[in-house]
Amino acid sequence: MNRIIKLSTIIFLSIMAYACAIISKDNFVYLGHPESYPDYNVYYDKSEKMYLFIDKDGCFDKYVDGPGTCLALNHKEANNFVENILPKMLDRRSKILEESNKEKIITYLKESNRNAVTKVIDTTGIKFTPVKDIEVDGKKQYHLVSRKYNVRVNLKIILDRSKQDNDLRVLYSLKIPGVINMPYKSLKPFMLDPEFLDRVMNKKYIKDAEQREKNNLEQRKKEKQKFKELNNYLDNNLEVK
Repeated sequence: MNRIIKLSTIIFLSIMAYACAIISKDNFVYLGHPESYPDYNVYYDKSEKMYLFIDKDGCFDKYVDGPGTCLALNHKEANNFVENILPKMLDRRSKILEESNKEKIITYLKESNRNAVTKVIDTTGIKFTPVKDIEVDGKKQYHLVSRKYNVRVNLKIILDRSKQDNDLRVLYSLKIPGVINMPYKSLKPFMLDPEFLDRVMNKKYIKDAEQREKNNLEQRKKEKQKFKELNNYLDNNLEVK
């Protein structure tokens, strides 16, 4: 009898642990995406106090074309990222975009007929928790992988030809090797824009983003109500049926 109780307890705890690892979208605050890169979205989970980096094409999903890399930073990890890692990313960006350096890099890229250059960044000791797509009761959910993985990061300097005067974009591509084996499909890295992250990864921006969401929801409700009133007017006053 005791063995049955113990087994039941283990099963119950396993189910509870599994349920806790599923992230509820109801508590997400959308923080946006870098300019010109709508695939790479950042959310804040209010209940778990974590930042989520979600690719719009899927998270380590074997069953879709062009799936992406997704990850989560809990409160402690996010603080460490903002205080210790992000400043280094911003410092590299600032040096690259100094006028004299920028002009040289643009010239080198043009003369070598390249649109970008990639440099490997040392990420020794840095591990993040991946986020995967799973299906629960026929619905797609985000699931925190049970352990952290080493990351692989490249600095990407991209020649931006969209403006009259050529410019540079400085991004970081992040991969988490070993999460899933995908021999026949390519897995997109997550593109991190340090300037964008510096703007959105703070309490004030999260609060403002949440307020914008509430305002947008209220506005949509008003618009829906007005449209309903229009249909009632057409039906009852003009008898357009």
